Amino acid sequence: MATVLVVGASGQLGSEVVARLAAAGTHVVRALVRQSAPAFARNVDIFKGDLRDRESLLRACKGVDVVVATATVVFPRGRASFRRDEQEGYANLIDACKREGVKQFVFISLSVPFEARYLAICPTYRMKAWVESLLKQSQMSYTILRCPPFMDDYFALMGSTLPLQGEAAATLDRATGMTRWIRALVGNSIERWGWAVAPGSPNQSHSFIALGDVASYVIASLDNQEARNAVLEIGGPEALTWKQVSTLYATLLERPVRLLCIPAPLLRLLAFLVYPFSRILSNQVAILWILGQHGTRIDSANIAERFGVHRTDAFSYLQRKLDLGKTSS
Repeated sequence: MATVLVVGASGQLGSEVVARLAAAGTHVVRALVRQSAPAFARNVDIFKGDLRDRESLLRACKGVDVVVATATVVFPRGRASFRRDEQEGYANLIDACKREGVKQFVFISLSVPFEARYLAICPTYRMKAWVESLLKQSQMSYTILRCPPFMDDYFALMGSTLPLQGEAAATLDRATGMTRWIRALVGNSIERWGWAVAPGSPNQSHSFIALGDVASYVIASLDNQEARNAVLEIGGPEALTWKQVSTLYATLLERPVRLLCIPAPLLRLLAFLVYPFSRILSNQVAILWILGQHGTRIDSANIAERFGVHRTDAFSYLQRKLDLGKTSS
């Protein structure tokens, strides 16, 4: 039975992968966490460690067949550094994998092209491009899953708490500092005031993907020869504009929802202005600027069929979240 180490196991995607693997019982599951560990199943081995601590990574990787890396500092808990937590951290992790003979490395990346204008402003895009390059040079088998915006994050960022329903490790809930303040101010504007917010043009479209579907692709990639040394562009079953997403909210909530679009040049300016005060927030705004500039229309029907992934459409996703909210209230 192969051993899988999930790095970033306390995050929303990582914890989902851990839970599914533990329930399936098809792999020995290890979860790498910094300090406190979520309530994982009993058959999950908890390893305390940090991407900045090489020795902890060597211990965690010893005897591991596959590493699944979901760790990111886009919405970190507390203070974080792109250089220490991601650049040096992933270099340490890949080195530990090579030294311990890990057979496969599964990495979650982004589907927007790594163009120079995006790399110049956005540390997250620079780090994703850099890690992809490092993996391809590592002589280790890799699987890179390039994803469009997650429904779980970006539907919430439009001004809704619905995507957070039923999520014990929601990515946006862990944000701190200025990000937490902004979320508290406008985080439920759709439900409260009937206003949705989006970056760029209302007609910019994306193949939004449910985070649970990403977890399905991760698990389907394990021990899969078709996923070896592969860069897979995955996405949801449909490409929707921001306007169409706001219309879905209006239909489900049975009330008008108006869409306020922040012009892309203004987002570019905001990323520059907040940089001296919060590099994390500047990076988040830069991501929104990129998504306002560039759509992510991905036809992944063939990949979904080959990997046995049933893709979740946006209406079904939001309907399920709405039902969860009604049940818990």
